[in-house]
This record gives sequence, structure tokens and C-alpha cells, in this order.
Amino acid sequence: MKGEKNGWIRACALMLVLLIVFCAGMHLYTNAVHEKTLNAQKEILLSAIVSAMRTCYAIEGVYPRDVDYLVEHYGLRYNQNRFHIYFDSFAENIMPDVRVIERGGEQP
Repeated sequence: MKGEKNGWIRACALMLVLLIVFCAGMHLYTNAVHEKTLNAQKEILLSAIVSAMRTCYAIEGVYPRDVDYLVEHYGLRYNQNRFHIYFDSFAENIMPDVRVIERGGEQP
């Protein structure tokens, strides 16, 4: 009887350990997928900004002074609650330095 009880305890302990390992693995996988998706969204947004800046320069002969100008005049749309755009405009004939940062993430 005691041997059966120990067998059940070992089996339950093994199942618990396997469940914990499985949950930890799923958590790591989910975080990796989230990070990859976030990086892809940032790259797509940066590409859209650069494209809008080039269009602005081609049409107007100057680069935009800020992101709001691209939103207002060139139809740029992005999730302002999720991303912050660091836009450093030096001169109107030099393409601005642009970085896309997740809100709450790293700052430039």
C-alpha cells in the first residue's frame, strides 16, 4: 500500500514539474513572438516615415520639419499610444534623423 502511495506522489510530482516546464516554455515563446512582432511593426513604421519624407522632399523641395506635418499632409498614420517617433530635423535640405520607439521602452 505504501509503495502505491509513493508511486502516485512521484507521478504527481513529475506531472507538476512537466507542467511548470511547459508553462515556462510557452511564456518564453510568447515573449519572443511579441518582441519579433513589435520589431516588425517598428520597421514598417520607420519605412513609411522615410517614404513620406522622400515624397515630401520630391514634391516640396524640402524635408518636413516634424512628424505632425507628415500626418497632416501626407497621410501618415500610426498608433500614437504605442509608438513615439523621435524626429531630429537639422535643415530642410538634409533628411531628418528618425527613430521609432515603443512607448515605455528605451529612449534615444
